[in-house]
Amino acid sequence: MAGTSTSQQTIPSSSSAQPSELQAWQQKALVEASKPKTPAQIRAAGDVKVKVGVLWLVGVTCSILALFGGIVFIRTPEHAKDFWVIIAPIITAGVTGTIAFLTGEKAGSSK
Repeated sequence: MAGTSTSQQTIPSSSSAQPSELQAWQQKALVEASKPKTPAQIRAAGDVKVKVGVLWLVGVTCSILALFGGIVFIRTPEHAKDFWVIIAPIITAGVTGTIAFLTGEKAGSSK
């Protein structure tokens, strides 16, 4: 029974340490969030949102076009060439434009 009571005492003490660490982390996060942000921090957060938005937009658009191209290729292979002639430049422009945008932003931010 003595072994049982010690194991019960060690479990609550270790589990009680975790919430206090969590509470300390949450308080630190609240203090950091309440501090006024510098213009550079605000600009950096906006840049990240823009880049993620561009990646999602181009990724979804290219995926939809490629999916339709695959469906056309399976259903009517004789028309697939005509369809891919139309959508292939769109997909290529989207990918290369996104790469140019991301590298241009990186080069522009280092100035």
